[in-house]
Amino acid sequence: MDYLPYVQAHRDFYRPLEEADDIGTVYRASVVPDDWRRNQSGIWAMHRPPGAPTVTHGWKVHVSASYKRAQDVLDAAAAMCVEREVPLKHLRSSPFFIMLHHKQAYRPQSGKFIAAYPPDEAAARKLMEALARATSGEEGPYILGDRRWRESRVVSYRYGAAPHLDDPYSARHRADDRQGLTGALQPRPARRHPPHTAPAAHPTAERSGLTSPPEPTPQRA
Repeated sequence: MDYLPYVQAHRDFYRPLEEADDIGTVYRASVVPDDWRRNQSGIWAMHRPPGAPTVTHGWKVHVSASYKRAQDVLDAAAAMCVEREVPLKHLRSSPFFIMLHHKQAYRPQSGKFIAAYPPDEAAARKLMEALARATSGEEGPYILGDRRWRESRVVSYRYGAAPHLDDPYSARHRADDRQGLTGALQPRPARRHPPHTAPAAHPTAERSGLTSPPEPTPQRA
């Protein structure tokens, strides 16, 4: 159902969803400082702190939310990201939220509301612990392809490519093992895990902590 996002913005013409005249309720990460870089890419609003390290791939932290509690969850999650200077992105408005939670939504993106990009595994653990506390009691859909963090009903994670929030399209380029972009285009939808993410590098911890990434599945950043 790839055509569905293109029949919502205009009654007569195929248009990208983000070009709709009425974008409904706008979600704002008001806690983000003024000196953070802000960007928009399609249905996403992106926020990146000054001096944040470039992350091309790694553990991505996702936060889901119920429709009625979306702005409240964003307020809580953004505060935790700002406190730790972790880049994040979130859906820009309510129609985009509805489309990404539609039963025909693109499966790897379905259920996602907020994505954060910690620089390493230790930072990912600390961020998820903080997010779980800040969103305690919240309920959200399960994000397909993710593993939920401990007992949280909204915080989850997966291993994959991370977009550059200065240049959202840079995730289309191939990243080498640890050094960043090589300049070669990475054909979508393929994603490959570098050797250092083998199971031995990430021991499993039952019902807590990060686990080894699953076999690669087609997904978007």
